[in-house]
Amino acid sequence: GDGKQWEVTLRSAMGRERRYAVEKTVDGGVHRSNLGTDGLVTESVAQRDGRRSTVLPGGTTIETMLGPDPRFGMAAPITKSITLRTPGGLERTETFERRVTLADPGDPLSLTREENLKIVAGKTTTQVYDAATRRLTTTSPEGRTWEVELNAKGRVVSGRLGDLEPVRVEYDTEGKPVAIRQGTGEAERFFMLGFNAAGQLAIFTDPLARSVRLEQDAAGRVTRQVLPSGREIGIGYDVNANPTTVVPPGRPAHGFTYTPTDLVASYTPPAVSGAGPTGYTYDLDRQLIRLDLPDGQALQLGFDTAGRIETVTHPGGVVSVAYDSATGQPSTLTAPGNTVGFSYDGPLVTGTTWSGEVTGSVGWSYDGELRVSSEQVNGGLPVTWQYDRDDLPIHVGDLAITRDTETGFITETAIGSVTTRRSHNAFGELLGIEASVAGTVIYRLGLERDKTGRIVAETETVGGETHRYDFSYDLDGRLVRVERDGLPWSEYGYDPNGNRLSYQGVLGAGDGLYDDQDRLLAYGDKSYGYTAAGKLATKTQAEQVVHFGYDVFGSLKTVLLADGIHVEYVVDALGRRIGKKVNGVLVQGFLYANELKPIAELDGAGNVIARFVYGTNPVVPDYLIKGGVTYRIVADQLGSPRLVIGTATGEIAQRLDYDEFGRVLLDTNPGFQPFGFSGGLYDVQTGLVCFGARDYDPETGRWTTKDPILFQGQDVNLYEYVGSDPINRLDPSGLISLPGIGWVDIGEDYGQAALDYYADVIVDPDSPWYTKGGAWLGATFAAMWTPCTSNRTALTLLGGYALRVIGPFSPRGLPPHIGRVRKYIRFDPPHHGKGWQWDGVIPKNIRNWFD
Repeated sequence: GDGKQWEVTLRSAMGRERRYAVEKTVDGGVHRSNLGTDGLVTESVAQRDGRRSTVLPGGTTIETMLGPDPRFGMAAPITKSITLRTPGGLERTETFERRVTLADPGDPLSLTREENLKIVAGKTTTQVYDAATRRLTTTSPEGRTWEVELNAKGRVVSGRLGDLEPVRVEYDTEGKPVAIRQGTGEAERFFMLGFNAAGQLAIFTDPLARSVRLEQDAAGRVTRQVLPSGREIGIGYDVNANPTTVVPPGRPAHGFTYTPTDLVASYTPPAVSGAGPTGYTYDLDRQLIRLDLPDGQALQLGFDTAGRIETVTHPGGVVSVAYDSATGQPSTLTAPGNTVGFSYDGPLVTGTTWSGEVTGSVGWSYDGELRVSSEQVNGGLPVTWQYDRDDLPIHVGDLAITRDTETGFITETAIGSVTTRRSHNAFGELLGIEASVAGTVIYRLGLERDKTGRIVAETETVGGETHRYDFSYDLDGRLVRVERDGLPWSEYGYDPNGNRLSYQGVLGAGDGLYDDQDRLLAYGDKSYGYTAAGKLATKTQAEQVVHFGYDVFGSLKTVLLADGIHVEYVVDALGRRIGKKVNGVLVQGFLYANELKPIAELDGAGNVIARFVYGTNPVVPDYLIKGGVTYRIVADQLGSPRLVIGTATGEIAQRLDYDEFGRVLLDTNPGFQPFGFSGGLYDVQTGLVCFGARDYDPETGRWTTKDPILFQGQDVNLYEYVGSDPINRLDPSGLISLPGIGWVDIGEDYGQAALDYYADVIVDPDSPWYTKGGAWLGATFAAMWTPCTSNRTALTLLGGYALRVIGPFSPRGLPPHIGRVRKYIRFDPPHHGKGWQWDGVIPKNIRNWFD
C-alpha cells in the first residue's frame, strides 16, 4: 500500500483468490472492499462520525452508528443503532442505549450500576448490572426476567429464569466448578465434578450418584471413559493427537487413518465378512472430492472456480447446484428426477419450489421486524403468525397460544372446540398434558420424574381408560423394564454395547444376535442381511423375504415386500423424502418447510390433500387441514400423535397407541395423516419411521443403517436408537440423540438463535467480563427454548453439556459421511416463529466490521 490504501490477495493451493482492499477516504473514513472467490463484492464504509454502512452482494444494506461509551467515550465506542434493509424494501432497526452510575464521576472504573437497553419497534429489552450485588438482570419487553449473580472473581454462582428454581454453581480454590445445584431440601438436584492433579475433568456424578470417569494420557487426551455400569470406551491417538481407534464396550476397535494434513483418510470398522473400509480423498484446498465405499461404489464431488460445491456424481446420477450470479445464494438443486428452486429477498428465503416427479411451492412473507408473517402452499390461503412483545408466537393460523408470564412456556392452546393445557414443575419440566373438547377432557398425560428430570412413571387417560406405566433404567440409562398398572409389561436385556439381547413382553418375546459391527443378524424368528456398507438389505421370516435398497447417500429408496408389492421413495437433492410410489405409481408427495418438517401432503396427481401447521411442537404439526376440515393433533411429550380431532365437531378421526419403542399397537384410521412415533413419517406398509437421514424400525428399536456421521452422533453403537431410552430422548434428524422431555418450544429456533448470540459474546474479546458471565448462564437458559432441549431444566442442561464434552469422541477433521455429503449444499428455509437475529443472516467476518 501507499499509506492510504492496502490490498491483500489470498490465493489457495487450487488457485482460488480472495481479495481484501482497504482505502482511507479524503474525509478521514475507511473504505473496505472484499472480493470473494465467486467474484462478488462486499463493501463497507466507516466514517469518522461513527457511521458505518455495508452493502452485501445482491443489494442488502446494513447501516450502523457508533457512539461514545458513557465511561470511556469514543476510546471504546458502542453501537447506537443497526439497520438492515433488504432489496425488497423490508427494514429492521435496533437501537441501543447505555447508562452508568459512578461512585466517583471522575473515575470510570468506579462503576456501581450499568444499564443497557435494546429497542426494536418500540419494544425494549433491558440489562442491568448492579456492582454491589454483582447481579446481572435482563428484562424482556414482556417483563420476563433472568438473573445471574457473579462472585468477586466474575464467575457465575447462580442464575434464575423467571420463577423457576435458581441454579447455583460452586467452585474450588482454583476456580474450577465442582458442584452445580438446583432446588433445595429433598428436591435438590446436583451434579458434582472432580478433577485430577493436572486440572482435567476426571469424574462427573449426577443426582442419582451415577458417575462417569475419565482417564487421560500425559498429553491430556482422554484415553478411557468408564460409564456408570463399568462399561469402558477406549480411544487411541497418533502423534498428532488424531483419534486412530475407538473401542466400544465389548467390541473390537474402529480405526481411522489420516492424511499428512490431519484429514481423515480412511475409516475401518471391525472386520466382518464382506465389509471393508471407507476412503476419503481431498483436493489441494482440503475439500473432500471423493468417497470410496465398502461396497465398491464411489461418490465424487465437483467444485466450481469459487470453491463451491457444484456437482455430486454417484452411481444413480448427478446432483447439481446452481448459484445466483448476483448474490451467490443457491438458486436450484437438481437431483435425478426432481429440482428444488429457491427465491430470496436479501438474506430471507421467500420461496421454495419443486419440479419433476413431485411439484409444488411454499412461500413466506415477513413483517417489518423480519419475522415470518405468513406462509403459503401452492399460492393458497396463507397461514399467518402473530407474536408477543418477546417475539414469541401467540397465534399461528387458527391456533391461539397462551404463555406463562414468567417463563414464556406454553400453558394452553385453543383451536375450535379443542383446548390443550400443559403444566410444569419448578425446574421447568413438563408435568402434564391435557386435551379437552368443549370442556370435556378426552386425553390426559401425567408425568413423574426423578432427580435427573428423567420420566420414571406416567399416567395416561385416553378413550375413557386410565393406565399407569412405570419405567426402570439400568445404570447407563437404558430402558430395561416397563410395568402397566403394577404388572409386567415388557423387559429388555442388552449386551455391553447397547444391543438388545432379549425382549419379553405383551407382544411376545425375542432374542437378538449381532456381529462385531453391531449389525443385527437375528431377532426372534427373523434373520437380517446387510450390504457391505452396513445398510439393512433383507429381512427374512419363515422364508418370506423383504428387500431394502438405498441410494449412495444412505436414503431408503426401495422396499420389496414379501407379498410382491414394490414401494419406492422419491428423494430430493436435500435428501428429503418427497414422494412414495407403489408398484411404479406415485401415490403420495410431500412439500417441506425446512429440512425436516413436511408442510403439505400431496396425492399422486400433485394435489394438496393435507396442509400442516406447526405452532408449538417442532416435530409434529399442531393441526392439519384436510378436505376443508381442520383437525387438531394431540401429541405426547415426544411428539407422537395420539389423537386427531375435528376442531368443529370434536369427532376423533384417528387414535394411535404405541409401545415404549414406538411399535403401533392401535391405529383406528391408518394413513389418515403421515406422522407417527416421535413425529417421524410413518409408513403403514413397511412399518418403518423416517427421521431425517435414516429409517427407524420400532420392532427392533434400531436404525436400519449406521449413523451417517459416525461417532459424531455421540454414540459408539452406530445403530442404537437414542441410547435405548425412547421415553426421554428422540432423534428427529436421524443423526444424534437429543433430550426431548416436554416439547414446549416457545418459538422454534428462538433459543438456538439466542445460544448463537451468547456463544459469540463468550468468545468475543471485547465483551465485558460480567457480560461474559451473563452469557454463560444465559446460554444455559436459552437452551431451554430450543426445539432439541425444550423445557429442560438448567441443571440437566449443564449436566448434558458436560456429558457431551466427555462423551464418545469424534475424530478431528472427519468429513461428512456418505449420508451427509449434502451438508455442502445444505439449505435452511425460514424457521417458524423465529425472532429475526443477526446470526445466520450476516457472516461473522462482516458483522465484526460494525459490532
